[in-house]
Amino acid sequence: MTKVLTVINIILAAILAYILVYPQIQANKIIEAQALYVKDLSALPLFVAEDMGFFDSTRVRCQLEEVEKPGSDVDEVMKTASQMSFGLDWGTFLFKAAVRPEAYRVVMSTSSTISEPYTALFVRKRSRIRKFKQFAGKKIGYPRDTRALEFLKMLLKKDGVDVEKCNFIAIADFEMDSALVKKLVDVLLAFEPYRSLLMNDPNVRLFADAYFERNLFTPFPIGLAYTTITNISVHKKAVQRLVKATDMAVEWIRKNPDKAIEIARKRFELPDSLIFNLPTYQKHEELDFVQFNRFVTKAKEAEIILFEIDANKFLLRPEEIK
Repeated sequence: MTKVLTVINIILAAILAYILVYPQIQANKIIEAQALYVKDLSALPLFVAEDMGFFDSTRVRCQLEEVEKPGSDVDEVMKTASQMSFGLDWGTFLFKAAVRPEAYRVVMSTSSTISEPYTALFVRKRSRIRKFKQFAGKKIGYPRDTRALEFLKMLLKKDGVDVEKCNFIAIADFEMDSALVKKLVDVLLAFEPYRSLLMNDPNVRLFADAYFERNLFTPFPIGLAYTTITNISVHKKAVQRLVKATDMAVEWIRKNPDKAIEIARKRFELPDSLIFNLPTYQKHEELDFVQFNRFVTKAKEAEIILFEIDANKFLLRPEEIK
């Protein structure tokens, strides 16, 4: 009988020990994850997390994949094929997520201000264009694969431009620095880092700086990182660790803006000497949903979405990722 009790005690002790160490085993276990990204400065925390080892320190092996068609990532994250997406512009996100906003959670967002703008209008140095009304009949370029066109048309109308007489042309990132000089367009709306790249081009003239920030509102939401409630349910540990790594990256960017710009230069294949504005990066607990609801109102006015939605539905609550 004594031997039986001894064996039982040993088994119970082993079970207790396992119960005690199991949480630590799980915490140390490396979690697989996938994150999509749009090649925009709003995705910089993802690149920083990879380069600075924040994924390693949070025990997540994250595979990064660039989105071929911005907006398709919304569907991929919804299907849980990827746990998060970074860098999509807010306009495209709203357009895709408006049907079921309660299904998405914003993990990080970026914004710009009049004093540190992200947007600007440019013309050629010798262009005769001096007033907005002269845009009529001109070729006007805008960043491809964004919802910038709708905002641009709305603002140009307010500036007295007959947009029906304008030819709007989507310009890819690789064409941004040469579209004006090659006469692909007569006017160009550019976002950072291409705004600063064009500022330094002697053949280009700034027409209107901080165009969106001055004429829509400021701070103006640029891009975001997001996940879904389904991912939080199915891949909770992956989402938890990706959120933590993202928060760490945002803090690092704030403390090391010059080094963050170096990482951005490398990722975007920009000149080593180029200085440009980074947007303001906000972690999920810092997000201003009053700002996002203002954006929703402007997006409806620009006909990006057909009805207003409550941006508060995008709130990532602390208990969801505990």
